[in-house]
Amino acid sequence: MPPISDLNTLPYIVYQILSGVDYNPHKLLFHQVLMHDAAAFQAILALASKHVVTGLSGTADTVQSLTHKTRTIQLVNKRLQDPATAVQDSTLYAIGALSVIEVSPLLY
Repeated sequence: MPPISDLNTLPYIVYQILSGVDYNPHKLLFHQVLMHDAAAFQAILALASKHVVTGLSGTADTVQSLTHKTRTIQLVNKRLQDPATAVQDSTLYAIGALSVIEVSPLLY
């Protein structure tokens, strides 16, 4: 197991899932959606910062996690106003990540 400091980086977590397997859906998602879409990227930053803060310190939220969450909500709200962007995979991913953030206190 790598040191905790290495686990705090999202790319490390994503790329180590299913290591040794040729097809890695998490890696594919990371490249296709998260790195090319602002809402999805903000959502994963919000989720990651919430996970790290809650898991390591027991604090409910930080300015950083709330900032990413707020940015995600603003981007999603803007997209939901347009029928074309409302059903994009990246928009749905961001909404799903926001729902995980809301129930995450129940996971710790």
